[in-house]
Amino acid sequence: MIFVQNIYVSFFAATLFCVVASAQHSWSEDLQLLRSGEKREWDTFPEGSQPAIFKHTFNWKEASKPGTLRLSQHNVKQRWQVEVNGEKVAVLHRDENPLTAYWEVDSKFLRDGENTLTVQNTERKPRGSDDILVGRVELIDRPLDKVLNEATLSVNVTETKQHNPIPSRITIINEHGELQMVGAESNDHLAVRTGTVYTSTGQATFGLPAGKYTIFAGRGFEYSLTKRELTVKAGNKVTLNLEIERQVDTTGFIACDTHVHTLTNSGHGDSSVQERMITLAAEGIELPIATDHNVQIDHRSFAKEMNVSQYFTPVVGNEYTTSVGHFNIFPLSATEPSPNHKLDNWPDIFEELNRTAKPPVIILNHARDVHGGTTPFGPKNHLAIVGENLHGWPIGFNAMEVINSG
Repeated sequence: MIFVQNIYVSFFAATLFCVVASAQHSWSEDLQLLRSGEKREWDTFPEGSQPAIFKHTFNWKEASKPGTLRLSQHNVKQRWQVEVNGEKVAVLHRDENPLTAYWEVDSKFLRDGENTLTVQNTERKPRGSDDILVGRVELIDRPLDKVLNEATLSVNVTETKQHNPIPSRITIINEHGELQMVGAESNDHLAVRTGTVYTSTGQATFGLPAGKYTIFAGRGFEYSLTKRELTVKAGNKVTLNLEIERQVDTTGFIACDTHVHTLTNSGHGDSSVQERMITLAAEGIELPIATDHNVQIDHRSFAKEMNVSQYFTPVVGNEYTTSVGHFNIFPLSATEPSPNHKLDNWPDIFEELNRTAKPPVIILNHARDVHGGTTPFGPKNHLAIVGENLHGWPIGFNAMEVINSG
């Protein structure tokens, strides 16, 4: 077993758009607790049965026009469907952060007079309960684009000493302490999600509904976190200049993310490879390892495309994905064939890796989580008290993830 020195790992890039928001599991009278299973998910929630369906009625005058649905959601892990008059109009964001969500509702789902909105769990194979908070529902009689662009905010983030624009993460929190959706989309220098705007240039312009906000700017673990409170009114065009300072001395260390996925090449998550390049620069990741499933991707061309090559050195890797475990292996060549991932035991797997790829780093991923029906360090495969594999399989990896998934 080896311990890799002079590398520190950032979790931000692997789990796109992590943010610091208000404390979870607390709620006001405006929010209702829903529970999808029999047992509570968190001990901060009350025991006993809880409603499984949220219902809200509202009146609508002009059914021929679309509207914008706004609601607050907290702690959502499973699939919760939103219906208006029995018709699906949206699915809550799978995000455990508190956030304010918006969706445009087509006029065909609305009718003059009383309408009914429901939220209920539609997860097909739930793993345990999901306790969520839902409330502050409003159907606004304007299109989504108009709602999210009542005011315009331009944010410029610079480094304190040099006063140069710097890639950064901008987080937008509304007066309820929730991540706020903005009027912007990902482009050649922005990666946008609800409440979070990553910028590769230090500059971002986006729309906001009129209201009170707290704006944060930061860049990974090395830099300070700056915040500014502001109120914007409809029609306002506001410019906000924020400075962040490098405060952690990482001389002799490299900021590394050894588990980088994209939707483009792994088919899960929601980050395109172009967005991923922006988030890597904005979080200060200096050595990202591309580890899509059973494929070797070279990110250099994408970094060049997004004009962020100067901020990090991409490394080709592979999340070697088998039925008995996932292993991040690197460095590799993008032109080499991927190792045979259909092997079903560790002796053959490590022989295959040493024969074909011969990577100096082999990381056992999420050893205590279920992937493909297997938990490598679960009681069926591993005797934790003495650290031995129950099948007599050798430990052919030289590093492992300590924290990941469940």
